Amino acid sequence: MNKEEIHEFGDFEIAKEALESIIGQAALQVEGVHDLGGGFFENIFQRFSKNIKRKAIETEVKDSMVKINLDIIVEYGLVLEEVAERVKEEVGKVVNKMLGLEVGRISVNVIDVYIINKD
Repeated sequence: MNKEEIHEFGDFEIAKEALESIIGQAALQVEGVHDLGGGFFENIFQRFSKNIKRKAIETEVKDSMVKINLDIIVEYGLVLEEVAERVKEEVGKVVNKMLGLEVGRISVNVIDVYIINKD
């Protein structure tokens, strides 16, 4: 699952956790993204099924091409599809620039909407 290159002075490898961390940070930089994964219903589901935990970011790397599945929570009042498209653009740009990986597919799933409680 790691990207690995052989160089004159040794190997270069990107751990899956590092890749997913970079993807997460890129997504959180997009205006309107409140958080990754989780959400009210997801948290309730996990309480009753402790053995099953769905990750907010899933990746698959093959031949220097990455496929990304990303769950986000969007702030209430925004156009969900527009936020998701901006996430795809930002994540693709960052993954390509920082890691030199080609992005094959980015699937963004809006799993919840964050509503600010104005009391």
